[in-house]
Amino acid sequence: MRKTSVLLLLAMIGAGGLLAACDKTPPDSAGASMTVDAARTVEAHAKYNAYVDAANRIGDHYEAALRSYRNYTLPQLKGAGPLEHYNVVDDQTIDRDLKGLQTAIASPGEPSDIDPAAQELLQAVQALGLISRELSTYASSKGYLADQGAKARANNDAYLAALEKAAKAEENLADTLERHDREMIESEFGKATKGSANYYRLGILLHAKNGLVAMQAVANDKDNPQKRKAVESEFDQLQALLDERKGKLTPGCTSVNDYATGYLAAGRSLLQNLDSGTKGQNALSSRLEYDYRSFSQQFNNLIGTFNQPGQC
Repeated sequence: MRKTSVLLLLAMIGAGGLLAACDKTPPDSAGASMTVDAARTVEAHAKYNAYVDAANRIGDHYEAALRSYRNYTLPQLKGAGPLEHYNVVDDQTIDRDLKGLQTAIASPGEPSDIDPAAQELLQAVQALGLISRELSTYASSKGYLADQGAKARANNDAYLAALEKAAKAEENLADTLERHDREMIESEFGKATKGSANYYRLGILLHAKNGLVAMQAVANDKDNPQKRKAVESEFDQLQALLDERKGKLTPGCTSVNDYATGYLAAGRSLLQNLDSGTKGQNALSSRLEYDYRSFSQQFNNLIGTFNQPGQC
C-alpha cells in the first residue's frame, strides 16, 4: 500500500516555466530555455508532461477507493444483513483516467521507462471499468436496498481484485514518475550555474523532494537517528538556498520562497511532534496523521507553484 504521502508524493512538476521574469538572478549559462526535463526534444518534453498531467489528475484515487472499500464496504458484504451504503469507482473517473493515460501513451516521442508503468495502469483501469460500469448505476440508484445487496456480494471478489490491481498499478506509475522526476532534477541541478535562477529553483525542488522521501522513512522508524539526520540535512540545505536566494529577488516576487518556507515549517513541526510520540511505535499513528498530511500538502503547494507559469 502506498505511503500516506501518496502522490503526495505523487504531485509532479511540469517541465516549463522555471525562469520567472521577476527573478533578478542571472539566467543559466546554458540558456534561459533550460528546463527540468531529461529529454532533449520537444516531443519528449510534451510526452513527459502528458504523463505528469495524467498522474496528477489520477492522484491516489484507486488506493483511496480500495482503502474505503476494505474499511467500510467489505465488513457489510461479509455480513448477512442489508447494506447501508455501497460505492464503486464512478464511470466519469474511469473515463477521465483512461483518456489521460491513452493521450500520454500515444504522444509522439521515443519510448521511455515510464511507458510500461503507464500501460500497466491503463490495462488495470480498463479491466476495472468493465466491472464497475455494471455496478455504478446499481450503487448510485441504491439498487442494493432493493435486492439486499445480492448483486454487490455476487460481484465482490471480481471488483475487489480489479480494484487492488488498479491501486497497485497506480502506485507503480507514481513511483516511476517520482524516481524519474528526481533523477532529472538532480541531473539538471548539477549542470546549473551556481547563483543562476535555475540553480535556486532546481535546488529548492531537489531538497524539498528529498526531504519528503526522507521524512517518509523517519516517520515509520522515528527512533533511527541516521534517518532523522537525513531529513534535517535536506531541510538545512533548503533553508540555506532560500536565505541566499531571498536577497536576489525583486520585491514582491516571493511565491516560491513563501511556499518553501511553509513546507519547512510543517516539516519541522512534524519532526518535533514525532519526538513526542510513544517510543517504538509506528509514528504514522492516527494522532500524527494530520501533521503528516499537512506536511505533504505543503509540499504539494510548493510543487504547484512551479507548475504555474510566471511564478517566482
